[in-house]
Amino acid sequence: MSTQTFNNPAIAKYINDNFYAVKFDAESKDSVKFDKYVFVSTDASNPKAPHQFAASILDNQLAYPSIVFLNNQIQRLDILKGFMPPKSFEPILNYYGSGDYQKTKWEEYQKTFVSSIN
Repeated sequence: MSTQTFNNPAIAKYINDNFYAVKFDAESKDSVKFDKYVFVSTDASNPKAPHQFAASILDNQLAYPSIVFLNNQIQRLDILKGFMPPKSFEPILNYYGSGDYQKTKWEEYQKTFVSSIN
């Protein structure tokens, strides 16, 4: 997704304007402080072992790539698993970035969304 989706100019601009984007290596060996917790690597001797933070934020359902949307209170709104091309990712990104998720059901939002990607 890094090269195809996140490099799309419309997607990149929308993310930069509406989100605090963080890319995390789920196999990192570094400790991570998030909210009030410190997460560490689950097995420093295994280079493919998932990090506690990745396991936690993904509910132990590790799939790569995964996108997690959080609100301002650091509550998880959604987890997207697997590759998504720009045209498929754009409506989801706008749904959460605009705040429409708070007042409109996804099924209704999809019907009225107008893409800015050609």
